Amino acid sequence: MISCTDSSTTTRNYRILNDTDHTVELRFYKASTATSERSFVFKVVIEGEGLVLERTLKTYPPDTNGPTDVYEADSVAVVFNGERVEGHIFIEPISGSIMNLGDYERNGVQFTYTITEENYTNATPCDGSCN
Repeated sequence: MISCTDSSTTTRNYRILNDTDHTVELRFYKASTATSERSFVFKVVIEGEGLVLERTLKTYPPDTNGPTDVYEADSVAVVFNGERVEGHIFIEPISGSIMNLGDYERNGVQFTYTITEENYTNATPCDGSCN
């Protein structure tokens, strides 16, 4: 008889860091497969540098997991100071996206995405407020 143990699981820890002096708000969304409309999942806000979000996900082989699984979303709006916004959709932008596993720095099972001044520079000014 073969038994299942935790040794067959894959555990990954995902972190998003803010490496800027700006207040950063992350708004996560997921598209409905039936209507293709985006629904709000959750948001996180941090003022200045530091850890924005940390989540751990465990899956069983042959599954692998990534940002879309751990955040339960396929897109995120990164809002800077309530004045500028940068959108990240699964696979867009092609590089530098919170939703793409390849854009995370990997250290064993720790995956880290760092929000930098480049993200702020790439963000689009909002007309008025980014509410």
